[in-house]
Amino acid sequence: MNLLNGNPTKEKIIEILSDTISLSAKHIFNTLQKQHAINTSYQLVHKTLKQMVEEGTINFNNQKYEINKNWVLESKRKLEEIENRITKQKFSKQELEEKRNTLVEFETFIDVAKFVLGEFSSLPNPKAKPFISQVYHIWPAVALSPEMFKQFKEIHQKEKHYILGAQDTFIDKIASKTFEQHGGKVKRGANLPFTPDTLVHGDYIAQVYFEPKGKKLYDQITQTTSKILDINQIFNMLFETQFKNKILLIHNQKIADEIRQDVISQFKEGTK
Repeated sequence: MNLLNGNPTKEKIIEILSDTISLSAKHIFNTLQKQHAINTSYQLVHKTLKQMVEEGTINFNNQKYEINKNWVLESKRKLEEIENRITKQKFSKQELEEKRNTLVEFETFIDVAKFVLGEFSSLPNPKAKPFISQVYHIWPAVALSPEMFKQFKEIHQKEKHYILGAQDTFIDKIASKTFEQHGGKVKRGANLPFTPDTLVHGDYIAQVYFEPKGKKLYDQITQTTSKILDINQIFNMLFETQFKNKILLIHNQKIADEIRQDVISQFKEGTK
């Protein structure tokens, strides 16, 4: 796919031609100099136009140049393919309401966090029911961007948050403090008989399936970290390492309330 390869002259030529039907080489040359301050020779502009015709970016008819509409459509299709590969599946609230469940895929751990803080947490919760998290490890908030951390705080301001964590490592203790400082209640070392991390928001459930090798890697990091937290190692895993993570979203009030009731009942015994 040819997207002009970052060539500024080609980009400006496309911009100029997008404002009109067709133009001569001389008109394009004059516009480049007067309106876009591109200092180049007429011969080089003519050579660039010829290259763009050969590449299929523009057409040459009746001594004038125009954008190749097929190139535009093909470029759009290719970009949509890239977008779909990145996002894997676009989340649709309407589809979730109609089907009662939907599957969304992510490439990195941080993409999962972005989705939970953005899309999942914005699902309706008119009664402000407590947010529930049942997780193998307490999710670390140290890697959140300013925007994501703002969302994190807003969630805790709107509703209570109860977190049950299966592990009680040094990193889990550190991660717990962020939630507790913002009003969340955390209990570590809980006996959790499930495979996916499970989040509950309103009447919605998110079952988070981290790729096994990713879970194993993070588990190794937590087991080998006792007193000193290697931020670079954690950031690399959260942002750079790619895994096939999935979230199964379910809209079911009865199950959501049952999970919420079970988790909150465990906090009556005290928070670890």
